[in-house]
Amino acid sequence: MSRAGQVVSARAVTLGPDNDWMAARLMRRRQIASTATTREQPASRLDAPVLRLQRAIGNRATTALLRAPKPGEFALVEALYPSGTMDATTWKKTVASAKEALEGKRLDDARDLYTSLYQDLARTATADTTPITADFAVNLAKVDDTGYKPGLNLILGSGGSKGGSTGFVDKSGHFNVTLDLSTGADVPAIAIRLYSSAFGEDKARALGVMRHEMAHAHHHQVLLELVAKWRSTLKPTSSDKSQTHAPAPKDTFESWLKANAKKLKLSPAELALALETERHQVTHKTEVLAYFEEFMTAFGLIQPAPTTHDPIFAQLLGALDNGRWAGAEDDVRKAAGARLDAYYCNVMKPDQRKVFDDWVAEQAAKTGSESMRDSFVAMLKSVGAKCKARKRT
Repeated sequence: MSRAGQVVSARAVTLGPDNDWMAARLMRRRQIASTATTREQPASRLDAPVLRLQRAIGNRATTALLRAPKPGEFALVEALYPSGTMDATTWKKTVASAKEALEGKRLDDARDLYTSLYQDLARTATADTTPITADFAVNLAKVDDTGYKPGLNLILGSGGSKGGSTGFVDKSGHFNVTLDLSTGADVPAIAIRLYSSAFGEDKARALGVMRHEMAHAHHHQVLLELVAKWRSTLKPTSSDKSQTHAPAPKDTFESWLKANAKKLKLSPAELALALETERHQVTHKTEVLAYFEEFMTAFGLIQPAPTTHDPIFAQLLGALDNGRWAGAEDDVRKAAGARLDAYYCNVMKPDQRKVFDDWVAEQAAKTGSESMRDSFVAMLKSVGAKCKARKRT
């Protein structure tokens, strides 16, 4: 989960910014946009997510987004208030009105106002270009993990240290269910929930929480796709054949996944992440990547550039806290560090780099009790080393 948005479990696609399916989709979109033709392509042949994005934020904003850098799971959001969304003044007024309605127990008004904020945030985050949600419908759910629907869910109230969470949802609306791998079991959907406390006047931070949860949802989606491939390889078994000594479906799936990781083009980090998501126990690996995604989403959008004491750095430290960095395994830690390095070298502006470098120096001078803190600080100190060296030469 995120300090401002913790997670019950997990979204990723690929851990390498150059070799995942999102990169392939973006390349296809660029090819479509750059192909000169004498007649317009039929709408049915265009990429549906791109059409949805164009309708939501306009052609110019869509083109800019598809060209945006992608150091993590998603192309970075470069405009905090793109066409088709609230402007800064309207966002702040709506947040204030929503909080006032909730505090005054005008729950219908609060629901409508927070739904508007949620939909605006989802549009800005381009959530509809992912398998998470085909539209921006928001379901009002319950704190007891019932009444959920696939896609976006809202809880009116504070999540404490959590801004949101993500998990599988079954047909009865129960949230955070375990994936059932037995033969004939229903395939669950994926639900994101955000607490109303996640929506503050600073939209950049709220957007970070949204992208944090989208990262978890993506990891869930990847697992479902792998399970579907595994099921397609299973041979029917005779109903009268004894299953007493048959291995558990969970063990069968994990053995198949490990044996076919190379064929499936899964990196060691991706394999570890899929196994973690399927086991539904600890969430260290997905959390590390989600905290990095949250930081990279929000940091560059905060204006003016934040100071070293800005709360945004607490989100980056969230990847270290509670044993997450120690439990993430070396392959995932390396992938996270590579993403942050790409963000530093390719996205950060000089004033942002200076703030980041100063903050890293402060962290290096501190001591702490977190497990593997030295490893985390060493990773931070290595960020940007290559592009700094190129600049000196």
